[in-house]
Amino acid sequence: MDAFNDILNVENEAEQAINTAKSEAEAALLAARKNHDLALKEESLKLQEAEKALLAKHNEHVAGLVNKIQAEAKTKIASFEKRFLDHKVDLKSMIKKSF
Repeated sequence: MDAFNDILNVENEAEQAINTAKSEAEAALLAARKNHDLALKEESLKLQEAEKALLAKHNEHVAGLVNKIQAEAKTKIASFEKRFLDHKVDLKSMIKKSF
């Protein structure tokens, strides 16, 4: 019977070792998942901040281009208005001369 008890004891110890290993593996897996989730959240926040910075830079660039285009348009419009005004004056003087 001693041999049978020894076998049972070894089997129980092995079963306990297996259960301990399972619980340790589960704990390690949970910790790894938690770390992975935290890393993903941190990376997501970094990417969001980078995206905001890039969008702000792009918006500044676009605003600069818009201001430049508006200034050029105002200059061209003023030039055309001056040409029309000059032409108006010339037409007035031609009409006066013709009468």
